[in-house]
Amino acid sequence: MPQDNVPPTPEEEAEVPFAPEPTPATKSNTKNADTAAAASSIPHKDSNGEEDFAASLLDLLGPAYARHAQFWKGCFWSSIPQGVVLAFVLLGFKNLYDWLAKITWLTHEYEEALEFIPDLENMIQTFTELPFANLLEGALTEAVAEGGGHGEFERDSHVVDILKLGNGEWWYVGLLAAAGLGVGLIKTVWTLLVPTEHAYPQKMPGFIYDVRELRAHSVYLPIPVLLCSAISIGCGASCGPEAPLGTTGTALGQILAGRWRVGRHEAVSANKADKEEKADSNDKESSPEAKKPSFFSTLLPDFSNDREYCVMDGISAAFGALFPSQYLGPMLVIELGGHWGPGGKLSLTETVARTGLSASISYTIFVTLADKTLLEQIPLPAAAYDLLPKVDPIEMLQGALLGIICGLVGCLGLVIVGVGRAIGDKVWAMLDSVGDRVGLKNATGISLGLLLTPVVGGALVGLLCVAAPLILSDGGEQLGAVISLGKVLGSGTLVVTGLLKLLAVSISLGFGFVGGPVFPFIFTGICVGTVAHLLFEDSMNILVSVPACMVAVPCAFVPAVFTFTTLASMVLALGGAATSPVFFACFCSYTTVCGFGIVQDFVVKKMGKGNGGDNKEGGNG
Repeated sequence: MPQDNVPPTPEEEAEVPFAPEPTPATKSNTKNADTAAAASSIPHKDSNGEEDFAASLLDLLGPAYARHAQFWKGCFWSSIPQGVVLAFVLLGFKNLYDWLAKITWLTHEYEEALEFIPDLENMIQTFTELPFANLLEGALTEAVAEGGGHGEFERDSHVVDILKLGNGEWWYVGLLAAAGLGVGLIKTVWTLLVPTEHAYPQKMPGFIYDVRELRAHSVYLPIPVLLCSAISIGCGASCGPEAPLGTTGTALGQILAGRWRVGRHEAVSANKADKEEKADSNDKESSPEAKKPSFFSTLLPDFSNDREYCVMDGISAAFGALFPSQYLGPMLVIELGGHWGPGGKLSLTETVARTGLSASISYTIFVTLADKTLLEQIPLPAAAYDLLPKVDPIEMLQGALLGIICGLVGCLGLVIVGVGRAIGDKVWAMLDSVGDRVGLKNATGISLGLLLTPVVGGALVGLLCVAAPLILSDGGEQLGAVISLGKVLGSGTLVVTGLLKLLAVSISLGFGFVGGPVFPFIFTGICVGTVAHLLFEDSMNILVSVPACMVAVPCAFVPAVFTFTTLASMVLALGGAATSPVFFACFCSYTTVCGFGIVQDFVVKKMGKGNGGDNKEGGNG
């Protein structure tokens, strides 16, 4: 090699024509540099473009990660353990909120209403198009005859009355207020018991922050977050499980990457956290305790340079049983992460391998023990699948139109959620000021806002549930009922129910309940899709309107078009051609809202206001 300040000879230049610049000596960069090194070794030929094609192909295929021991150590010490641990964490979490639902609002009468089978005429009108109605009617009539007649086939329509507007139970108000008190007590007790830097914050980053930054707010917080979220969802608050699961996966991945060093608080700011890591490392090296490795540090390999991979393993494992198939979790993480491409931190191919392993293990364990995932396939009459839409220009245009409408609905939902959080902040501040006046905070350290804001929110959500009983909880239990009972309930009921669901999400997240907005927004989307079918029954197939709207509403503000399209196809078992309008609806929805910068402008204005006053972190929940 040439010495410093000595120009290379022509022979040396010809030997390595495209030598890459040296990269920092980290394991991840070493693996990513393999592809560049391989590409640089291709002989240069001016006569054709073969070397350009080969370099592009090597860049596409990615590094040979399986040749590195660090990859296998990551699989063995990160992907597999996190898949196992988070499967059981997810199982316990789901069992807890399912148990709470069954002993509170999910009564026998409520379940019976959700499982109501409409009469023959309504079923045919709901699930068929006219050219096939006679065929399906004959099949169903035969099934009715074999079952003993109409009396055996259908139940009395009054069973569904419990789901109609204004028929909710008044004790829902007390139930959700008590749930809010439970959430407030857990947060308060946690804050009193742990050091200040690990106290439960007024606002927390959501799962999108977790995926983007791959850094935990605090590695301890999953304990109160999971408990509060289980109470919130189980007792009927309108919030989904994706946010607490993302928080848990992020924290576990970070703990593994740090060799189980959980004593230091991780700041929300990535730059600040990086500085703290360097300062913390210097302090530990200079302290006498630095020479005494912990027990776990002697067992685990060093993942300090693979923290991002470990965190993505954790999030994917936490999402492994969130959807009907395990690959949707890694797909969502990869689509939202944006850690690839020019200048990216991670190798896409290695990320797919590691996150796929952790999600598959989590999914397999969970489904083996629980039989179903958190968001499961919605059962529809088998005959409906003979009427799946084909590729049709009219239905594609319907998908585009529904996407635009759902984009506006999703944008409206975001505005409502923002207003709810602003009101929740004011209620928190008022309660805190009352506590300060009576000396409660100085005497005991208890924040009255932290304790009682969820109680106020719970009472408000309870009133909304009295008005529209279908909006209880995250909406997962009610999805099938909205579709199958749409004609029985009526389009007016579904419109009001969808709007009240957005209000319930706003209050739940703004007043301190713990969860995310995606599942409730999916519920609202299904309401919109069912209403669209009922209003244009002769021209719009329900298997176009419902799946398109189901995912186009949350897709208005979550840039995960491919994940949501696949989710709709899996939940409703659509197949290829029938998914085409869904994909069209998803990117039309996102283009309508974020493509035109509506959400971005709102965020910039909010940040500007925050910089002028007290700027609190993240978002509630």
